[in-house]
Amino acid sequence: MPARSGAFRSPAKGLTFPELLIAISITTVIAAAAAAVALAVSSAQNDADDSHSCVQTARVARLRVSRRLHRASLIIAIDARRVALWMGDTNDNGQINLDELTVLSYQPDSGELHRYWKAFPDWVPQFLKDIFNRSYALNDVTNTVYVENELVGGWLGQSEVVAADIDSVTFTMDPAPPLTRFARVGMVVSVGDASSETAAAATLRADRTDDVTYGGGVYRLEGE
Repeated sequence: MPARSGAFRSPAKGLTFPELLIAISITTVIAAAAAAVALAVSSAQNDADDSHSCVQTARVARLRVSRRLHRASLIIAIDARRVALWMGDTNDNGQINLDELTVLSYQPDSGELHRYWKAFPDWVPQFLKDIFNRSYALNDVTNTVYVENELVGGWLGQSEVVAADIDSVTFTMDPAPPLTRFARVGMVVSVGDASSETAAAATLRADRTDDVTYGGGVYRLEGE
């Protein structure tokens, strides 16, 4: 009997075309599912980031606005998007002066709450400061637009962004300025898809409302 040259081997068998199509379909479904899960996780993370950022932005806005309200001696005027403040008699002359006024003004186009004021540089001599640092009767500054126009721009004009990412602002004071001792500023803050409501509230630290009188349709500060 002749010797065997080797063991019998079956030819290798590959995937048939239908099997290949099924494998490709399964792989595509798994990849699509994985992508959907990854997208959902990423979206959830972005939402969480927006929510966290929104809460922090609202907190900062509340603290900064409350601080500025609390430092005032009088809330002298409000309207739908502004509040005008007398920060106190820092010049010790018994009058309301230009560099003692501040306006918080909401800018809806930018979604920012701005603060405007006037400040004299240290190099300005006192006699020039006396000339330019005009004084006002209380009744003259009970209009927010007038006060804002006095403070915005010019070589003494100063401004800062107190709060950003704001959708709306509501000023609530009772009784009305300049007799109110308490101020509340409601704000809706939005970051990405997240939104948060917050409110800054404060009483006046150096309250001068007891020095305000009203008669004949005119507000007066004691000493005027």
